[in-house]
Amino acid sequence: MTKNILKNDSELIKTLLSQGKELFTSSDINKYFFNGTGSHFQIYRVVKRLEEKGLLKRIQRGKFILLNTSNGAQFNPFVLAMHLIKPAAVAYWSALHYYGLTEQIPQTVFVMSTARKRSIAQLKPDFRFITVNKKKFFGIKKEWIGHLSFYITELEKTIVDCFDCPQLCGGIVECSKALLNASNVNYDLLLNYLYLINNSAALKRIGFVSEIIHNKKILEKLNEKQNLISTKYSLLDPSLSNQGQYNSKWRLRINTSIRELI
Repeated sequence: MTKNILKNDSELIKTLLSQGKELFTSSDINKYFFNGTGSHFQIYRVVKRLEEKGLLKRIQRGKFILLNTSNGAQFNPFVLAMHLIKPAAVAYWSALHYYGLTEQIPQTVFVMSTARKRSIAQLKPDFRFITVNKKKFFGIKKEWIGHLSFYITELEKTIVDCFDCPQLCGGIVECSKALLNASNVNYDLLLNYLYLINNSAALKRIGFVSEIIHNKKILEKLNEKQNLISTKYSLLDPSLSNQGQYNSKWRLRINTSIRELI
């Protein structure tokens, strides 16, 4: 812990850690430091002092996290995301990285929610909040880091979300590599999630890529669902320009090199 910290400050930090309060509020400072009798100015002085010593970071008005504590704790951004918006689930490119399905290291934490919130760039890493319809907010599980928990999309939902919004997962090439390299996938569950999100473009993309990577388990099922494919052509990668050849089976415009998919 930083030298020359006031004894009372040290006791406050120890108390917060013992209570599992790596993330805490102004009310917590008032409770543990002033026994609930502190004024706004007194609480502000404590916050300012700990900020200057690099022991505290403000994440929102009245909400803080501990930094550089004696136990070496560094607050996990996935856990932090749960306190920035509710409901929340780590998703898209961040979830891909969590499951080891991308070699890229996202510099942004992607968070799915049914609520709206602007992206936060002053925190490191950055946080990007993706608002989805309640019908798409499913396939989520709880994970733990020590005594702290966070929610993240399941493996199968993560893959489906990638084909739903490739631009949030590094592009269609990253999505395709994830589908190719994923192990222990419950394909029945994956396809059930695919039908539930009700996006024909996502179905087209997964079908097309499954042909390229020879995923017969998916193709056998999707070949029976041709009636779910809309007649309008969709872009293989919506983050790229509207050009390229047309694939009539999957009603896709192939706007990126097929050779780069695997």
